[in-house]
Amino acid sequence: MPPVLVSKVAPSYSPDASSGAIEGSVVLGFEVSVAGVAQDIRIIRSLDPGLDQSAIRALQKWRFRPATRNGKAIAFQTKAEIAFHLLPQRK
Repeated sequence: MPPVLVSKVAPSYSPDASSGAIEGSVVLGFEVSVAGVAQDIRIIRSLDPGLDQSAIRALQKWRFRPATRNGKAIAFQTKAEIAFHLLPQRK
């Protein structure tokens, strides 16, 4: 069975990316450990250096129920797409 996400933290916008109105997604590859945390995180698709780091910091706080094989927890390679979208300005 693959890992299951049980808690997710949203990334924050970097000031430069926010003022530059940068939107899109960062794709990260990582391993879900037997303890249910993301490790060996790598950038597969970059968006902006500040947003890339924000995505990594958020992913480090995510928690998973680890993958299992024959009822035993195992490490599992996977990826996540973390989206960044600015909220429309209110007038």
